[in-house]
Amino acid sequence: MIEQMTFEEILNDYFEYRAALKLKEKTTLNLKTFFNACRKNYPDDLYLTQEMVDTWSEKRDTESPASYMSRIGPIVSFIRYAIAREWIDIIAPKIKRTPRKPYIPHFFTYIPHFFTDKACEDIGGNTLNYTVSRLRRLEVPVFFRLLYSSGLRSIEARLLRCENVNLVTGVINVIFTKGYHEHRVVLHDSMLELLIQYDKAISQIIPNRKIFFPTLNDMCHHKSWVPRQFNKAWSKYNKTSARTGDIRHFYAYMNINSWTNVGYDVHDKLLALSKSMGHTSMRHTIYYFSLRCTTLTSLKNLSKKLCCH
Repeated sequence: MIEQMTFEEILNDYFEYRAALKLKEKTTLNLKTFFNACRKNYPDDLYLTQEMVDTWSEKRDTESPASYMSRIGPIVSFIRYAIAREWIDIIAPKIKRTPRKPYIPHFFTYIPHFFTDKACEDIGGNTLNYTVSRLRRLEVPVFFRLLYSSGLRSIEARLLRCENVNLVTGVINVIFTKGYHEHRVVLHDSMLELLIQYDKAISQIIPNRKIFFPTLNDMCHHKSWVPRQFNKAWSKYNKTSARTGDIRHFYAYMNINSWTNVGYDVHDKLLALSKSMGHTSMRHTIYYFSLRCTTLTSLKNLSKKLCCH
C-alpha cells in the first residue's frame, strides 16, 4: 500500500470527493452510521478492518432485498474508492442483486392519446381546498406535456427551479437529476409558449416562487405526486396499464423513428439526443435505436401473418 490511513481519514477524503462532484448527500448518512457503529464496537481500532466490513455486511432478518441494497451499496462504493487508491487491503462485500420483474413498456402509439383525450385537463378535483385544486389544474397538463416534448425525467421536471428555466431563450438547465449529470434541454417553440402562459398564471397564485412546479408552500412535490397524477389521468380513458417513464421512452423512440435517409448523420443525431436526455453513456441511447429495429421487424412479421389469413 502507498500509505496507511485511518478509517476516519479515508472517510473524510471520500466525503470531500463526493462534495466536489456535487453528489447526493443521502449516501453519506449510511457511511456515517457505519463509521459510528465501528467506533462503538471496535473502540481501539483506528483502521478499517475486514471484520468490520463483513459484520456490517451481513443481511439482517428484518431487511428486504431493497433495504439491504440501500444500506450496503454506499459501503461498497466507499470501499472500492479506498481500494483503488491502495489505502486499504480489504475485500468489498459481494451483493447479490434481486432480479427485477421484466417490465413491458406501454405500446408507443397510445401515449399521445393521453393528451388528445385531454386526460390531463381533468385533473384537479377531489379536494376541499380550492387553491390546491386550481394549482393542480394548472400544473398537471403543463408538467406532462413538458415530459412529452422534451424527454425530461419526471424527477428533473419535479425538481426544476425557476432560475433554471429561461423563458426567453427556451433553454432549461437541468441541475437536479438522476445521479450527477447536468445537461441542457432546448424547448420547442410551442412548449416555450405554453410555459410562458403557465408561468404568468401560476405567479398569480404563488408570487416570487422559487420552484417551477410548486406546492402551495413553494416546495417541490413529493416523488409520489407524479405517478399519482399520471395514474388518475391515464385510468380515465385507458384500460391498459402504463407508467410515467413511458413518456420518456416515447420521446426517444419517436425521435429516432423520424430519422430517415440520414446516413452518417445518425451518429451526430444520437449524440445530440443522448446529451439532451442526460444519458451517462451512449449505449443507453443506442438501446432505443435497437428497439426501433426490433419493433419494425415485429410489425413486418405481424403484417405477413395478417396477409396470410
